[in-house]
Amino acid sequence: MHNDKELKLEETNIAKGIAVILLLIHHLFAFPDRLKYDYVSLFSLFHERGEFYVGHFGQIAISIFLFLSGYGLYKSNVQNPHHLMQKSFTRLSKIMINYWVVFLLFIPAGLYFFGNSDRFQNNSIMDFLRNFIALSSSYNGEWWFLYDYILLLLIFPVTFQAFQRNAWVTLLISGLVFYNSYSQGNYYSIMYWQLPFMIGLFFACIHG
Repeated sequence: MHNDKELKLEETNIAKGIAVILLLIHHLFAFPDRLKYDYVSLFSLFHERGEFYVGHFGQIAISIFLFLSGYGLYKSNVQNPHHLMQKSFTRLSKIMINYWVVFLLFIPAGLYFFGNSDRFQNNSIMDFLRNFIALSSSYNGEWWFLYDYILLLLIFPVTFQAFQRNAWVTLLISGLVFYNSYSQGNYYSIMYWQLPFMIGLFFACIHG
């Protein structure tokens, strides 16, 4: 019997769809310097195009994805909490295969046709390898998220056990880690973005 407090698959898919739209809006309008052509704004706010603020709001999509990921990972493993590390590596391998397909399709072409651009200017074999294994996102700045997500998958077995032992204390520690990162301005750090993932684990745990 379904618990009304739990997220259904249909609800999760709807949330993911909304997040995709928000992320698209974020990348379209949150960076005015990237817009090559001018456009007619629908409204203005504080002497700034309204789409600029909507675009920045769209960054919440990252938190939505991380929350749903943490929630889903906990729910999918709570009935069979064995071999968590192996499961994390299996999930990681699937993600990396998809990443490598995109990488090998577009990056060699980018290096060939746009090798003199800023993003490829300091290119080297080591730089290529670091981007290939997601340790660097110098080829595509938007790929910064992959490195953080990989780390979250790798520490999931530990955080899963921690939430099962004491969900409230674990969430408090996560909040303190987030605050420390926020106060230091580390907005692209794993310490910063782990919080929505941990909140997803928390809600899955207390409603389990």
